[in-house]
Amino acid sequence: MRYYNLYNYKRLPYIERLTAEEIHAIDVVARVFPFKVSEHTVSHLINWEKGCDDPMFRATFPHRDMLEPKDFQTIEQLLSQGASETAIAAAADEIRSRQNPDVSGQRALNVPTLHDSSLQGMQHKYRETLLVFPKEGQNCSTWCSFCFRWNQFVPGSCQRFSNVQPEEMLDYIKEHRDITDVLFTGGDPLMMRTGSLAKYILPLLSPEAAHIRNIRLGSRMLAWDPQRFISAPDSAALLELFRRIQGAERNLVLVAHWLHPSELQTPQTREACRILRQTGVQLSGQTPLLKGINDNADVLEELWREQTALGSIAYYMFIARDTGAHKYFEVPLIRAWKLYRDSVSRVSGLARSVRGPVMSCRPGKIIIDGPLTLGTESALALRYLQARKPELVGRPFLARFDDKATWWNDLKPYGASDEEFF
Repeated sequence: MRYYNLYNYKRLPYIERLTAEEIHAIDVVARVFPFKVSEHTVSHLINWEKGCDDPMFRATFPHRDMLEPKDFQTIEQLLSQGASETAIAAAADEIRSRQNPDVSGQRALNVPTLHDSSLQGMQHKYRETLLVFPKEGQNCSTWCSFCFRWNQFVPGSCQRFSNVQPEEMLDYIKEHRDITDVLFTGGDPLMMRTGSLAKYILPLLSPEAAHIRNIRLGSRMLAWDPQRFISAPDSAALLELFRRIQGAERNLVLVAHWLHPSELQTPQTREACRILRQTGVQLSGQTPLLKGINDNADVLEELWREQTALGSIAYYMFIARDTGAHKYFEVPLIRAWKLYRDSVSRVSGLARSVRGPVMSCRPGKIIIDGPLTLGTESALALRYLQARKPELVGRPFLARFDDKATWWNDLKPYGASDEEFF
């Protein structure tokens, strides 16, 4: 698979359809936010007639407004002055440091310990679920422009998570019998060769890990590079590994990340979904709500329909996290709720499995149930779907109504009885 980045994207034959100003913006912003795009994406997903207005273009290529004007000018001036790569990198690092790279306090709050040692390649936020970041899987075939783990791809980043010892993972699991689910994430674990992935998965099939019932793979590969499951050099070995997991009576879930119906409509992706379902893999899909990409009820309705028809269970509609170019992609919470309500009301019960809008924030996963009126005042009804404190899950609570709020930190308790949830 061929990839394009800051240093070779101008070789694309489609680039001639962009203006000089648009190309200049890519050159500047890509110095701050990582940029990489797969051949499948540029050839099958982007409608180049629309150029920068195409949703898949927005999802992958940098845009001028992803940076504050003064930050854009800083990088622009350094480039025009012929500054050294060291000077440009230093300026970019300073800008990134203000973009909330450690979103939701992941490094401070989620890293588990074993025998008084931190396990930097794992996160254990919720009692039943362990996140594992295999070292070889900390990359993606395409780097989404909105990714909340964008700092995983910055050269020399101190925020990077990666696990290098499958043995440590198994030792931790043996010590925590409450864990039922292991989620391999990144990056994208399916960027790994099958042999490397197997080193992490096979220990979970042993009697020592019998309490692990669900193995999840968080991946964009179905959208960005579906040939991984069809004709890649080790695609047959990957499918055999998946069958082996099923044979060990573990439930294998591929948690696909879908942004737009166009991703599900390519012949390659549809064939990959068919093949995976034949192996017994459970397909699940989650979607971040993003301005300019899918913040439209008609688009969301089609997305829920398409993935359900392909056997991908609609799982979550997320609010974009408060990191990176968040201001460029953010949607007010009230508008997000309306988009969810309008889109879900048009589909059958099978597609209404999607839960949203959901904020995955520091205290947990919080679903927005919508506004309500209490006397002469308005409030916002909320619930925890997951929480660091399991006793909070499922209990309704209220926040003060704020039609400009775009994230959890913008909300305030409605009354004294709601304060424990904040």
